[in-house]
Amino acid sequence: MATQEPVRQDGGPSLEQILGLIAPGMLDVVVAPRGPGVPVADVVLHDPGEERDDGAWAASGLILLAVGVDVASPDALDVLRGADRAGAAAVVLRRGAHGPRTALLEAAASGRTALLTRRPGQGWTEVLGQLRTALAHSAPGHGKVTGRADAPH
Repeated sequence: MATQEPVRQDGGPSLEQILGLIAPGMLDVVVAPRGPGVPVADVVLHDPGEERDDGAWAASGLILLAVGVDVASPDALDVLRGADRAGAAAVVLRRGAHGPRTALLEAAASGRTALLTRRPGQGWTEVLGQLRTALAHSAPGHGKVTGRADAPH
C-alpha cells in the first residue's frame, strides 16, 4: 500500500495528535490511507440508520463514532463508504470478536477515511469525552497566557 502525505488544509490538530492525548489502547488505527497527519475538525456521534432528507451529508474533517456498528457486521462497509464520501477524517467502529472483514479492510485502504476500532468494554461516552477533550487541548491557543493586565498572576 502506497502512503501519501496528507494535505493540511487548516490549522486543526492532526488525528495523530488527538490519538496521542487519549488513554492508550482506547482506540486502534486499523487503516489510515492518508496517514495519521489528517486534520481533525470535530468528533461526533454518528447514527448510520438516521434518514437524511437529501441523501447527501458533509463530514469534512470529522471523527465519526459509529455507535452500534461492529467491524464484522455487514453495515460496517456501508458506514465506511458513506463516511469516506462525506469527507470524514476517521470512522470508529466497535472492534468485535471476529475482527474486520477483508472487504472492509480493502475499502479502507482504497479510500481516504481512516478506520479505527474501539476497545471492547470501552463505553462510547468515555471515547467521545476523551476525544473531545483531546481536541480542545490541541486547539491553537490552548493554554497560552493572554497577557491581560487584569489577569491574576
